[in-house]
Amino acid sequence: MPETGFLTTRPVHHRHSMAPAAAEEVTAAVATAETRAYLARSHRIEATADGAVLLVETGISFEPFPVAVPTFLSADMAAQLLLVAAGPARARRTARGLVVDAAGGVVPPCAMNRHVRHGYLAVDEDGTVTVGLAGAVALEWRCCRSAGIPAGEQAERITAAVARHLV
Repeated sequence: MPETGFLTTRPVHHRHSMAPAAAEEVTAAVATAETRAYLARSHRIEATADGAVLLVETGISFEPFPVAVPTFLSADMAAQLLLVAAGPARARRTARGLVVDAAGGVVPPCAMNRHVRHGYLAVDEDGTVTVGLAGAVALEWRCCRSAGIPAGEQAERITAAVARHLV
């Protein structure tokens, strides 16, 4: 098993619940796993263009730290996320750091660290790597922006994309 400690424990989202002052910091892996489990039970989510995702029936929302807001995703970063999304993907340690072996390609250490820092990739304790909640938002946000989709229509598209990536 690769040593992924700093990757799995670094918080990148605030989790808010309906209880007053009940915000806490969570990792990309936690936010992604909770959203994935919620969607598996056929519940509805709502996403915004700034990266926030609401689990509607529970009132829990995940808001990205400023570094995770999907303001810019280069073509290379998007291609790397799509490589991981094609799955399966695993982290492994090399002399240069952790790399991701994914379907037909590799995400190098510097790119992996950038994706994890932004919450775009979620790394589980066992080294499994998936596109994180922020990554799913960032990918669709980039598509919307590239296609010139008006801001008012982006939230619906992002919501559908998050559900597609995480189910």
